[in-house]
Amino acid sequence: AEVQGLGLGLEPEAPAASSPGELTPEEMSLGGEDAVELDDDAMLGMSDDPEVREAERIARQANMFEGGAVGYDDSWSPVEDLGQPSERLDELRKRAASMTKEERRSESRLVAERMARLAAQQELCGLSEPTDERDDVDETMRQYTEDLVELVEEVLELGEEGVSQRLCGAPWQLLYTTSQSVRFNQGTTGLARVLPTAGFSRVRQSFSTDGVVRDVRLTEDLDTLTGELTATMEGDFQVQKSLSFMTREEGMILRMFPRVVRYGFVTQDVNNWKSLESLDRLEFVYLDDDYCVMRNQGALKVMFIWGRDQA
Repeated sequence: AEVQGLGLGLEPEAPAASSPGELTPEEMSLGGEDAVELDDDAMLGMSDDPEVREAERIARQANMFEGGAVGYDDSWSPVEDLGQPSERLDELRKRAASMTKEERRSESRLVAERMARLAAQQELCGLSEPTDERDDVDETMRQYTEDLVELVEEVLELGEEGVSQRLCGAPWQLLYTTSQSVRFNQGTTGLARVLPTAGFSRVRQSFSTDGVVRDVRLTEDLDTLTGELTATMEGDFQVQKSLSFMTREEGMILRMFPRVVRYGFVTQDVNNWKSLESLDRLEFVYLDDDYCVMRNQGALKVMFIWGRDQA
């Protein structure tokens, strides 16, 4: 009971950024931004389409949690988040239009591998102390994510069941995130922020399904003065199609429904563990057997990259 409502009302810190590492100049030079033009109704949340209005409401709620909590002066806006037109992305679109599916798949895989290499050069999945360099890494990750958006077609083609099946198997380990919520809470559970001497180490999640029941298990390892402490969240998951009011395009999102959190001798039923909401309603940008790249549908700069834990 002492941790009931943990993470409620926490205010994320201002964005900060980790060393770009040792990628080649070519790999780090994905400059430019992309803009998707929205009409006035979509910008103001006044669309006549009920499905779009619902997507707008969900995205606004997600953005409030990621950067718009009470007392936090967030500079996010649809125009800024979507960026400005770029020659780089225009050129990529032209190339992608003439690519075969196999060429798109190969190019996408290269981008995902570059993201994983860059993530491996950072500390604590992007949750380390803020530095000027971390902004550069965040921006590069965002640009890589934009590239994947232009290249990847397979996620929608897989369908809800196909994506669910691909998620199952070996656990996924978080490689990097730009989520200000996760950074502020020093992890996905928020325990590292409230338990004395605890520090984030790593987080993994695994999925299983028998076609009817869909289970998710998230484990977060924390370093403490007395050794390692593991917090475990068990819940249900669902993959579903969702219309993004930001891009007016359909995508696949992951829904997470936590049931219980355990750590040490504590077991607590949860249905509103605020810090875990950062993992809910994330859109799949890229998914293969080794890498999974996701972004927040309502705050497109918020991304997560996961890699299969082969240990």
